[in-house]
Amino acid sequence: MVIVRIVLGSIALLAACRIPTVAGTQPSQIDGRNVRWNNVCLQVPERFQAMGSFNFKLHNSAGTRTIFLAAKGATVTAMVVVQTEAMTTQADRYVYPLQPGIKVAGTLLRVNEFAASDLLSARRSPNAEADLTMQFLAHRGIGLPDEWLNVRFATHDATGSNEFLVFYREPLDTDALDLTAIGPADLPLFATAFDDVRRRAEAALTFTACP
Repeated sequence: MVIVRIVLGSIALLAACRIPTVAGTQPSQIDGRNVRWNNVCLQVPERFQAMGSFNFKLHNSAGTRTIFLAAKGATVTAMVVVQTEAMTTQADRYVYPLQPGIKVAGTLLRVNEFAASDLLSARRSPNAEADLTMQFLAHRGIGLPDEWLNVRFATHDATGSNEFLVFYREPLDTDALDLTAIGPADLPLFATAFDDVRRRAEAALTFTACP
């Protein structure tokens, strides 16, 4: 089950290191906590620990996901996922509109909020991003909650060949919000939750023009 406001579509601390993206496909660079995509820069806050990155390949695209986690004890409290992706065929392009959203150094980033189950996403699309993220962290001894509130910042280049995504994620309060049984009366609660997580995401993630 996925609820979307705007529809398109102890943890080990790792040493900061230069993390390459898929060779030759991305106008991007990730160096420790410093993220750059063309002229847009982001510094992931210190409270998020760098867990590393992995490459993925889908039927018409390929990319890299870099994971940062915030935790209280052994409990994950928030996640930042930086994803760079490129089309691998000439026939496919990223064509979704980049508004509503924010504008940084002339680059539009579309912003939307949604709630989703990672386990359901993995069952629907095995070996896609959600499934691979769970596998990647499980291999490091880190278990994740299933249901999340998400804020997605997304953009693509003018050719539609390359895409840049940043996800801010918080575990869904399943005592207050139930993805398995949603009715009209639940929508105001989800709307409030989306507003709240959007504010926290924008407070945590500041996109700036690169120097």
